Amino acid sequence: MASQNGYSDVVRLLLDSGADPLIKDKQGRSAFYYTKDYNVKAMLTAHSNK
Repeated sequence: MASQNGYSDVVRLLLDSGADPLIKDKQGRSAFYYTKDYNVKAMLTAHSNK
């Protein structure tokens, strides 16, 4: 929900706390699919490559 709504501060907090950016929902979609915010997409991509 944080990525979908563009809450980049919350996304950063979740990622820094160990959230998996590659986890998928029941439809097989990750947070990257839901966000339209460029900064959030960049954060998710950066954490996916770790």
